[in-house]
Amino acid sequence: MVIGGVDIIFECVGSSGSLDDAMRLTRNGGRVILVGEAGVIKSLDWTSIITQELEVRAAYLYNHVEELNGTQWKAFDLAIDLMSSGKVDLSWMVTHQLLLEDYKQAFEITTQRGKNQSIKVAFKFDD
Repeated sequence: MVIGGVDIIFECVGSSGSLDDAMRLTRNGGRVILVGEAGVIKSLDWTSIITQELEVRAAYLYNHVEELNGTQWKAFDLAIDLMSSGKVDLSWMVTHQLLLEDYKQAFEITTQRGKNQSIKVAFKFDD
């Protein structure tokens, strides 16, 4: 558990590790939104959910409506607003940038994430 934590986490990966991280990084009384298709999680530690009194919701559709500071938001619009306003910086997630002609290397990096320590692989344009 992290002291403090964030108000809302949108968990979009669906693995037991990412779900565990989401629950540990959410503040007491915070909300964890599970986005996307349901899956089977072999082991789930309910401790964070119970001790931090977390609210866990599912959002199968990306246009799920959420409330933040008294304003109703579609989940996708909220995410875009948070990023474009600079309130959330996700640039650290792009761990590799390659030219389009290096697409084979990009796929290799993506399929061997652990070995390459990659999160997101993006294509860049040659100036």
